[in-house]
Amino acid sequence: MAIIKVEKREFRKCDVEAAIKNALHIPLLIEHYSKLDEEKFFLLKYEHIDDRPVELINRLAEFLQVELDQSTAVQLAERYSRESIKKIIAKNEKSLVDKLLSGKEILKDEIVIREGGSRIDTFDLNTGYQSNQISQRKTGEWRSAFSKPQIKEIIAKLDQTAKDLGYASE
Repeated sequence: MAIIKVEKREFRKCDVEAAIKNALHIPLLIEHYSKLDEEKFFLLKYEHIDDRPVELINRLAEFLQVELDQSTAVQLAERYSRESIKKIIAKNEKSLVDKLLSGKEILKDEIVIREGGSRIDTFDLNTGYQSNQISQRKTGEWRSAFSKPQIKEIIAKLDQTAKDLGYASE
């Protein structure tokens, strides 16, 4: 069973050329996995996580052949919404700060050390959520992550791929 998530990426500290190269491979991946039997391939678009979570959960349950009533789908959508996850992360960050300030022990598994030790993020042992895991941008606000020349380059190189994936031309 293959589940592919087509997603936009947070391009912070990322080589735009490399990101474009990777994005150009998405249609090839979809084409490859689309050759599998329909019951072995589930494709979702990143924006459906935010824009249509209940519909997505219902589609995923159907794909996995799991019975799911509508109220459970709604509860799952609320529990794992962007805002709910942000609250979990904020709670973990506050807990880490409180532990640091009070001199309490911090478990190695509760943190993720990044960038050569100059940045420490929280790691939720129950969910796997980490600091900075959720973008502050909303779906469709991708331009705010790039400079004007980068936006021009991205559109020039990825517009046809975006159209092929069902998005409007830029």
